[in-house]
Amino acid sequence: MARTAKPIPVSEEQRMELEAMVRSHKLERRYGLRAQVIVLSHDGHSLDGIIKRTGMTRPTVNKWRNRFRKLGVAGLKDAPRPGK
Repeated sequence: MARTAKPIPVSEEQRMELEAMVRSHKLERRYGLRAQVIVLSHDGHSLDGIIKRTGMTRPTVNKWRNRFRKLGVAGLKDAPRPGK
């Protein structure tokens, strides 16, 4: 039996923003996938189910779940990287 990921609390406003990101054709696909991880987690899907639907690895799914918990929707964007 697949382990169920602990559901992530998402406000109604965040949910609307996440769903818009998933549907967007203007954003890069990776942002939509990250948002989909959170929506699926909120809806109570198992980690294995999220992995199968998104094609991400377990560590990557956990990374985005943790970033969302700490930073909200803004945490789904790429972190700044040092320049040259």
